[in-house]
Amino acid sequence: MIRITDGIGFGQPLFHKIQLTGFNGAMALYKEQERLCRELGKKDGLSISLGNQALLMSDKLGRHQEALPLAEEAYQIASTHGLAGTANQIKVILEKIREKNDARHHG
Repeated sequence: MIRITDGIGFGQPLFHKIQLTGFNGAMALYKEQERLCRELGKKDGLSISLGNQALLMSDKLGRHQEALPLAEEAYQIASTHGLAGTANQIKVILEKIREKNDARHHG
């Protein structure tokens, strides 16, 4: 999992909150992070939030088809804004989601 920050400088990992709030709570936190990062123009935080939403949807909830556009957007944002390290991490997530999605449709 990507190390997650709130996208506005606090640096508090949200990963630890997943254990406290469950998957629905974690998704709500990621959505709030996404909203704040979009509002503030924080591309790194936005791409990380979208990537983690995709990871949670795919790995923990098995919703690969819903996860795919999140991962694609995360990768597009990171790669077009010069965030090479983040883009590389998200690319791994994106490829795994595509594989799971393809297996589901061809399996």
